[in-house]
Amino acid sequence: MDYHDKRDVKAKIAEALMTKPEWKVYGYKENTSDPMTDYYNPASWGGVALHQSGAVLCVDVYFAQDSSGKEITQEVTETKPCSHCLETGEEPGFPYTLETARQNPAEYHKVQIELEHGPNSGVQNLFNNVVSPIPFNGNGTYKCRKCWGKGSITSTVSHEKIDQWPTFTNVDKGYSWHIEKDGKIIKKGKGLNRLYRDHEAIETFIVDILAIINAGDAPITPSEPFTGTLEVVDYSEKAIAVFGDTKEVKDQLKSLGGRFNPHLKRNDVKEAGWIFSKRMTEKVAEFVSSVNQ
Repeated sequence: MDYHDKRDVKAKIAEALMTKPEWKVYGYKENTSDPMTDYYNPASWGGVALHQSGAVLCVDVYFAQDSSGKEITQEVTETKPCSHCLETGEEPGFPYTLETARQNPAEYHKVQIELEHGPNSGVQNLFNNVVSPIPFNGNGTYKCRKCWGKGSITSTVSHEKIDQWPTFTNVDKGYSWHIEKDGKIIKKGKGLNRLYRDHEAIETFIVDILAIINAGDAPITPSEPFTGTLEVVDYSEKAIAVFGDTKEVKDQLKSLGGRFNPHLKRNDVKEAGWIFSKRMTEKVAEFVSSVNQ
């Protein structure tokens, strides 16, 4: 996977996270490419997202590491009437309109160059017989060179804080993502290749991340004495399942990132149970062991 592929994968992860209200994404820029003008500026993401629990997901944050804890501000502007043109939007005393400039382009360019660069500047126009309409207002008058025809001037007077990036760290080389909370790394992992151009894999990745976050906050014992038994089963290449008397501990299983499925099979017989990502094997096994005692 090259730089461009990784950029695209990160942007897709951000776009998926932004559809989920429990996540807030930082450093995302939408695709503003325009094929009609051959302008290429694809979507990108700095790689940082904050979960409502306070956990921070970081995906390839090397280029965003300077943003950790940084304030996000917006400009506070002030608009005042242009004192140069007295709000007319027209350059005072300029002797040409678009129509008369096109009648005498060489003389027009001399006057324009002197206005913009001063006398004896040595600047020459390479297209001396062409008059562009850009410096002129819609009514044909020459635009004020201070406000560019607007009649007013807007300037930035201050900046106000509107948000702040979460505080995060950049993990060791070789790891492409990690989750942290309260300054501690909860989990880190490698490889974004499997997510390339695979929307389902991205959704699974987010579910796995959420399961890891929830497992960190999950109670390890049920609130009431547990009277049943549970069993952890290696269900598939990517998943484990918990079978047994799960109803009493459904809240704990859900907080561990599990999903109830009434249509699972065990020994080719249909049986309801809870399905988990294999990444949660250690946490789930620990929980099951504790309640079975």
